[in-house]
Amino acid sequence: MSVQVNKQVFELKHPFEFRGATYTKFEMRRAKVRDLRNFSKGLDKDPAGAMERVVADLIEMDPLVIAEMDIEDYAPMKAAFEAFLKPLASDEDES
Repeated sequence: MSVQVNKQVFELKHPFEFRGATYTKFEMRRAKVRDLRNFSKGLDKDPAGAMERVVADLIEMDPLVIAEMDIEDYAPMKAAFEAFLKPLASDEDES
């Protein structure tokens, strides 16, 4: 039995079907430096798309699935990633 301490579970308020699969919940892993790097690369061109892609990476899902998610379900996942960024902003403020 493995314990998934590094994952956060999001139960969907609005489950949906996409390409023959039904989605009722997603598990999000903790962000890594590579996620931050990939997110940063897309910010200038498409900030919303960059966020969508990083959330997709963190829940290990195709970005096309994320695009079909209800905004009410997407918002907490977006907020969870933004919470990872807060310690970085604090460090930048002090320098």
